Amino acid sequence: MKRKLEETLNFCELYKHYVGHREVPPQYDRWACFSLIAASVGKRVWIEKFTGSKLAPNLYVILIGPSGCGKGVAVDDATIPYATRTPKLNHYRGKATAPYLVDFLGKTKKSELENKWVIDSRSIYLLTPELSLSVGSGPLAEEFIKMMTELFTGGDYDYQHGTRTRGNVTIRGHCVNWLGASTESWFVRALSQDAIESGALARMVTIGGRGPMSLITWSTYSSFLMAGQPS
Repeated sequence: MKRKLEETLNFCELYKHYVGHREVPPQYDRWACFSLIAASVGKRVWIEKFTGSKLAPNLYVILIGPSGCGKGVAVDDATIPYATRTPKLNHYRGKATAPYLVDFLGKTKKSELENKWVIDSRSIYLLTPELSLSVGSGPLAEEFIKMMTELFTGGDYDYQHGTRTRGNVTIRGHCVNWLGASTESWFVRALSQDAIESGALARMVTIGGRGPMSLITWSTYSSFLMAGQPS
């Protein structure tokens, strides 16, 4: 007689069995699993939310909770056995700045068919197990968050990024998935009020780890600021 896990093709059920019963909040594992699926799908699947506009099912998932509650474990279990062994996921784990992301996504390659350099449309699976370390705070964090907000939708449009020293970099056909973790206080430090009002929070799925799944809303964020957290 076959066991239930031998009969199901539901990846979420298999993943739930893989992580087992432990002290990590189950919503962390659930959304880390969703993030892994989104990164695996990339831009190969899309819907047309608006006619003629492709919308890929990418996700920005940030696990929020106190130190030691299992955020890093959930990120590691979703990515180390899978993302690190699957080059096509193009994962990047560590510290990154907005200019680096632009350079990474705007790389060019030599086209054998056209015999010229063309934009190497690519995806990235960004992993930041500790948001404060990877993004920092202040102007660098604000620039990073605003860039991630712009890159969220992806699509076939050309995004131009030009500076006097670096010249012009063009991004086209990209798809960005992001799995990160942070404490409440560091999350507030990384996201300024301007970044929030520009639409950053609306593009993130913030998962709380103290009981049922919770979303950090603008009202919650404002209460942190009123409590004396820097913006």
